[in-house]
Amino acid sequence: QWFKQSNQKEIIFIGVSHKVIDEIVKNFHPKINIQTDIPPLLSSIYHEEKMLGIKLSNKIFAKNKKNPQLQRELFDICFKQINNYNQWDLIDTISTNLLGAYLTDFNSKEFQEMYNSNDWIHQRILLVSQLYNVRKEQNIQEILNLCTKYFDSKVDLIQKALGWVLKESFEYTTNDLKTEVKKFIEENTTKMSKLTARI
Repeated sequence: QWFKQSNQKEIIFIGVSHKVIDEIVKNFHPKINIQTDIPPLLSSIYHEEKMLGIKLSNKIFAKNKKNPQLQRELFDICFKQINNYNQWDLIDTISTNLLGAYLTDFNSKEFQEMYNSNDWIHQRILLVSQLYNVRKEQNIQEILNLCTKYFDSKVDLIQKALGWVLKESFEYTTNDLKTEVKKFIEENTTKMSKLTARI
């Protein structure tokens, strides 16, 4: 039931735990060639291989803060595979990390592509990516405005993402910003789904 919306793609599990995946990432990320090793994992038919590709990408991205060229190259590789992130756990794992570093730029062509899409995968990626800035207390007003676009969504995974973003926007802000977020939530509660408001 947790993986019911698969975007018409069959979900195939092979039974590898997150603990095992994390151990593989820890031991092998220095040996990874991002051009040849990452794309086949992200496009795999197996859920755990996709997750491995995502966690490897996040790890390599985090380890290369002083190499923005490599980080951008890795983002481009991962962004090309967005339609393969067909489950909420894949989306959330990569969006709060690697994708969020770039999809918080509202003027980028990648942001606009996600913004103009009717695909729930793209919409959840865009929303969850905003947590990257929420946790830095940045662009909060712009993020709140973005949330209003999805108030009418009938997709439960979008409703939950909205609730998550709004909840963390309140939790991570301080002083006047926190007051603004609280006011926004109170003024728009009746426009949200019950699921969004409950989170």
